[in-house]
Amino acid sequence: MDIRKLRFRVSGGFAGVIRGTEVDGSALDAGERRALLAHAHDGSARDSHARDAQVYAFEMDTSDGPVRIEFDDNTLPEDLAALVDRLSAASGPIKGK
Repeated sequence: MDIRKLRFRVSGGFAGVIRGTEVDGSALDAGERRALLAHAHDGSARDSHARDAQVYAFEMDTSDGPVRIEFDDNTLPEDLAALVDRLSAASGPIKGK
């Protein structure tokens, strides 16, 4: 499976603001692609339903169709932490979502 496009969304927290960004799959390095696909494949997306936690959603357009995985502050895998930091820094407000 190949990632063609990645949409990243951050929501929740105290303010409840939704921020996000979109990147081409080619902007991801091999380790980032491998980690995203591994978590998508094993269904390891988790949400602890923690109050006021940030929620990180990854929506991928792949060669096999759309895939979505979601984590929060308490369940974010270590191998995705650097990617979340990078994408969060590039994120802007999302209106109407």
